[in-house]
Amino acid sequence: MNSSILIKINNIVKNRLIELLGISLILWSIFLLATIVSYSPGDPNFIYTPEDTEIKNIGGFYGSVVSDFLLQSSGLISFFLIINFFYWGIKLTIKKIIPNFITKIFFTFLYIIFGTTFFNIL
Repeated sequence: MNSSILIKINNIVKNRLIELLGISLILWSIFLLATIVSYSPGDPNFIYTPEDTEIKNIGGFYGSVVSDFLLQSSGLISFFLIINFFYWGIKLTIKKIIPNFITKIFFTFLYIIFGTTFFNIL
C-alpha cells in the first residue's frame, strides 16, 4: 500500500514538471516572437552597445540582444524555430510527451542549416 502511494505521487510530480516545462516553452516562444517583431536595428546588441540609446524592443536590453542574435544568425528561419518551441510546449502541456524527440531535434537543426544556407544564396 505504501509503495502504490509513492508511485502515484511520483507520477503526479513528474506530470506537473512536464507541464511546467511545456508552459515555459510556450512563454519563451511568445517572448521570442515579441522581441523579434519589435526588433529595431538601432537597439543595442551583443557586439555594439551604445550608452545613451533608447531601447525600442519590447523585451528591453535582453530582448534586443536575443532578437539581434536570432535575426543575424538564422534570419527569418528563427520564426520557424519559435513555431517549433510553441508546438513542443503545447505537446508537452497536453500530451505530456514529444514522440520521436531526437529525430525532431535533428530535423530542426537540419532545416535551420539548410534554410539559412538557402536564404544566403538568394
